[in-house]
Amino acid sequence: IGRQLFASLLKPLPNLKAKTRFIIVRDGQLHLLPFDALIDDSGTYIARTHTIVYAPSASAWHLLESRSTPASDRTLLGVGGVPYSEKMIASLTRGYKPDGLGNLPGSADEVRAAASTVGGGANNLLLGAAATETAFKNARLEAYRIIHLAVHGIANQERPDQAALILLSDPSAGEDGILQATEVLHLRT
Repeated sequence: IGRQLFASLLKPLPNLKAKTRFIIVRDGQLHLLPFDALIDDSGTYIARTHTIVYAPSASAWHLLESRSTPASDRTLLGVGGVPYSEKMIASLTRGYKPDGLGNLPGSADEVRAAASTVGGGANNLLLGAAATETAFKNARLEAYRIIHLAVHGIANQERPDQAALILLSDPSAGEDGILQATEVLHLRT
């Protein structure tokens, strides 16, 4: 796919080999495409041979500048101190490789320190047993200026789109504690 996209999007450019830097102004679905991962005719990622810079389109810039963003009424949402247990680790399936997924010592203290550092405003700390996927999803994320997550992250080699942050499950709400990248895209921010 990387080769096909290169052939369609970049190869037609005149003097392509003479260029060392690309400034990419994406639109629509192209916002989801990492141009760095395109593969040229020699089988090399273009990120190895070119500098890739992304810039917003004029219409995107105008929308960003003109939208009225209400001031955040809260400062920090922090998540940490998740009690990762053997039972929880055993439940991680679907292509995840959770080797060494133990407790993160000091992660609750890290979140508390972040909250005290930013000061001002109302902070919401989801620590220990409160650090569920449900609680995180139900927090009004758009109301916080800062979201600090001191949790495990897992990559999925077979399905990179299923990379995930590991929180506590909440079976009563139908949440498995695996906050996948695709779920993050659908959160209100």
